[in-house]
Amino acid sequence: MNVATIVTAILIAFAFSFWPVLASYTKASTPWVSTIISLGSGITVSFFAYKQFANNEIPTWTSILILCIGACANGTAMYFYSDKVADKTVNTGDFVTLVVVSMVMITPLFNLLVNGSVPSGKKMIGYACAAVGVYMIAKK
Repeated sequence: MNVATIVTAILIAFAFSFWPVLASYTKASTPWVSTIISLGSGITVSFFAYKQFANNEIPTWTSILILCIGACANGTAMYFYSDKVADKTVNTGDFVTLVVVSMVMITPLFNLLVNGSVPSGKKMIGYACAAVGVYMIAKK
């Protein structure tokens, strides 16, 4: 990966890590957190993407259906993610870290199953380290 991609990833990680901590700080309930964050995210994405729609072809109906399934999965995850972020008995930092590190292990597995992308041996060692991290974060 080039430096610009790495910097972009770090900035995205900052934003993904920042909002749950802010949500926890507000002490707002799950329905408010999940709805406000989802609506705000949709509006922001639309703002960045609206000019690009004219330059891109419309996806096939199959692609749209697959994206809708992904959106429903994401919405479900977002609600339960918000539920834990809003839960005063859950340490937000530990929970968000657990989710993110778990994604490090799960994403390559899905990528293998869906796209046939086989990770290198070096990356597999990194995923194994992430698994150890999940265990250590989840352990009391």
